[in-house]
Amino acid sequence: MKSFSLKKWIVLLSLGPCLTAGAQSVIVHESNPMHKVSRGFVRNAFLGNSVDWPNQAKIQIADYTSGFPLRAKFSEEWLGLSPNKVYMLWIKVSLSGRAAPPRVFKNEDEVKRFVLDNPDAIAYISNTAGLPKGLRAIEVEP
Repeated sequence: MKSFSLKKWIVLLSLGPCLTAGAQSVIVHESNPMHKVSRGFVRNAFLGNSVDWPNQAKIQIADYTSGFPLRAKFSEEWLGLSPNKVYMLWIKVSLSGRAAPPRVFKNEDEVKRFVLDNPDAIAYISNTAGLPKGLRAIEVEP
């Protein structure tokens, strides 16, 4: 069995966050004043722990129907939970009155339309989806 040198391990470990974080893009309306958020902010927003943008506007979350492949990938990689656990968590959050549940859509075009129509919305799409005028990817720091 061939062993990896320390240098190779360091290179592989440094690529890890880029590979997993690059699977999706977090998007907002072009008028959203935030240009950079932490990965923790995204996680907290999509789990109902953060309900306001820093300017006090209510965050409106767009998500996908259960079974949509991107939803499973995002839930596991960004939220650290299965889609079913995220769903169950949102039932609790909704019943507590802490936050409104995400709006759920069938595809990326519907998600983009929702974000275009709601300046306080946040969503995620595949990197290859392309963005229409009026939307932009928001930079997410580790």
